[in-house]
Amino acid sequence: ASTQYFPKSSPAGMTFTDDFVVSAWVKLTSYATVYVVSRLGAASGWAFFVNSNGTVALAGYNAAYANNSTVTSYQSLPLNKWVHISAQLDMSSFTATTTTSYIMIDGVDVPVTVTRGGTNPTALVQSGNLEIGGANGGGSPFPGKIAQVAIYSAKVTQANIRATISQG
Repeated sequence: ASTQYFPKSSPAGMTFTDDFVVSAWVKLTSYATVYVVSRLGAASGWAFFVNSNGTVALAGYNAAYANNSTVTSYQSLPLNKWVHISAQLDMSSFTATTTTSYIMIDGVDVPVTVTRGGTNPTALVQSGNLEIGGANGGGSPFPGKIAQVAIYSAKVTQANIRATISQG
């Protein structure tokens, strides 16, 4: 259902502050600003989300939502079709390359922009619950389906992402 989400308080292994990757299979049924997976709380943490125009973004926050580093795709997701999305964010680098910050859709590197706001944080502070399909207690629920979410606490090469897309 469109209001279901999975929360996990105090998730183990979520201690990274810089480089990280998030990926998932998604089937989006309508465009809205919605969360695929997040760990947000007290204006700190990170979020992997879809914007209202269908573009994909991964953002890291440090002490305020205005203090962020974000990588955003130019390409929108199709509706009503399963697609694999993945994003890597290098909080300490202000570049978009295949080895720093990138977004892939169905295993293909897509054009992105990297933006920073506020104090231009070079590290993120993790807080809040880990949530799949929502943020901050189920807010902005994902309209559609999400499967096989993966979170990596380090950089992952695009070749490795492509190699793992079809693995359960």
